[in-house]
Amino acid sequence: GASEMKLSMRRFSFTSKNPTGTLVFEHNWGRLKVDHAYRWSNTHWDSGAGRQREDGQLDVRTRDGIGFVLDTSDLRGRTFTWTGGANPYVASSYTPFIVAAANTTTQPVNQTSSVFTKRDNQTDTNEVSGTINASYLLPTELPITIKGGVDTVNRRHNTRAVYQRRWYQKVGTVLPTDGLMPLTEFERLNGGPRLPVFDPAAISTTLGNTALWEEDVNFTATGALTNRRIMEEGVDAAYLQAQTRWNKLTVLGGIRGEWVTTDTFITYPKASRTLISAEPDHFKRAQLDFLRLSRDGGYHNFFPSIHFAYDVTANLKARASWSTSYGRPALANLVATPTINDTARTVSMGNPDLKPQLADNIDLKLEYYFGSGGMFSVRGYRKNIKDYIGSATRSGVLVADGPDNGFDGLYAGYELIRAANIGSAKLRGLEFDYRQRLSFLPGALKGLTVRGNYTYLETSGKFAGTVDLQNGQVAGFIPRAYNVGLMYNYRKFGASFDMNYTGRYPVGYSLTSPGNGNIYREGWTIMNAGVTYKIRPDATLFLNVNNIDQEGIRQYTYLESRVRSQYIVPRAVKFGVTGQF
Repeated sequence: GASEMKLSMRRFSFTSKNPTGTLVFEHNWGRLKVDHAYRWSNTHWDSGAGRQREDGQLDVRTRDGIGFVLDTSDLRGRTFTWTGGANPYVASSYTPFIVAAANTTTQPVNQTSSVFTKRDNQTDTNEVSGTINASYLLPTELPITIKGGVDTVNRRHNTRAVYQRRWYQKVGTVLPTDGLMPLTEFERLNGGPRLPVFDPAAISTTLGNTALWEEDVNFTATGALTNRRIMEEGVDAAYLQAQTRWNKLTVLGGIRGEWVTTDTFITYPKASRTLISAEPDHFKRAQLDFLRLSRDGGYHNFFPSIHFAYDVTANLKARASWSTSYGRPALANLVATPTINDTARTVSMGNPDLKPQLADNIDLKLEYYFGSGGMFSVRGYRKNIKDYIGSATRSGVLVADGPDNGFDGLYAGYELIRAANIGSAKLRGLEFDYRQRLSFLPGALKGLTVRGNYTYLETSGKFAGTVDLQNGQVAGFIPRAYNVGLMYNYRKFGASFDMNYTGRYPVGYSLTSPGNGNIYREGWTIMNAGVTYKIRPDATLFLNVNNIDQEGIRQYTYLESRVRSQYIVPRAVKFGVTGQF
């Protein structure tokens, strides 16, 4: 057939540094209490090719088609059987062939089917914040406490590719097979001859061989501009609240205001590229071929709320509240780099004008406390969301004509594809929670504690003004979830076991193209266990086993038989010592 076997072998380094400084002050002047805090942090994240740049990613694929049978009935058994065509277990089947030939206009080297890439993607997030809070107990017969405060957060995200490099293997050459990776999970499960899974660290030592590899310097020049993104965000807020208690009733109410500003900067390629003959220097040509785009955004909102708590009996408490809340847009939705499709005449990009999705919330809750240290609660809630943030879709907005259209005069009449505030959604849910220490059991069994939680959720939505989505059709909301756990403590010894289940839910949903747009994640159960031993008052040994049954996420499109992705997540064992000094 026309199918090919593609192997992608990767070795990357991941480092993160997060220096943080915090100053906290508290003042107690009787009825007036004041606290203020100031914080600075800088997070540097680097995904690179190793300290000595010895690693990278190698992608190869067979030139000729292969025949195979894919059986997904038992994902822990044999799923892949080769039936004919190119032999995927032989390195010679992956000899490179030209995918795009070199030319004298924009592509300086032959692009082949065997590619080695070294990346160095870095993100720096710098954040400065401060907060001041003050509370005052009024000299009244009914105890009333007034509290207010202000806070500010200013952060800057800077994402960039520092020094990416790429090589293409030359046609007619064969990679050495004396440096292969350890057996993969695929090979262990399928039990056949091993695949030629080359170790990128071993192949990296051959990149200087010009008879075997040809470097694409143009990739390095354009790579520094392809993933360039900067976002600055400022959030200033103030709040005022009051709390009082009258007999068995406690009331807390207030309002919070937030003022948010955003400033985004990205670089993206022009539709037309400078010819190599016009500018032979790759780095100078890249500067000519990329545009800079800066956008500002901002919004402000006020969030009132009121909360009631009533002691029905000494053991039974009732709670009720009405509040407003919001969810901010994801960074990727604000600063996504424009992608141009000349055939469809569209521009896919971020939307710095996205507003947060706002919600009105009503919560009712009953809590019953057992005399033996246990608790059972039932909670019902309703949430009405407006300005719901949808995924990137056709917006109906066309790029304007003229040199000041934000795209250097290009793409006039192209339609923008971007995330948008598309409508409203409603949620109704029930939550049951139980936890009990079994102190009534004899002897060492007194250290047992059981717990459990179950959540049921119904959703509906009205998007694009006229489209109604019913329960199970609103993307991103999980209709069923539960977790159960068992904990044990006896003297210096501790142990725990928990099982967490999340039900099937839609990752994406479309009424107009369900065959491709309706994507579901199947139900997922994870079991974890752990033990601890206190070796001294300030130090504890621990051993945790996560995902005991090695369950992974499975997604499908429209029908369960149309598997979109299936991950086998290996069991993880962690051990060490924790302490406070």
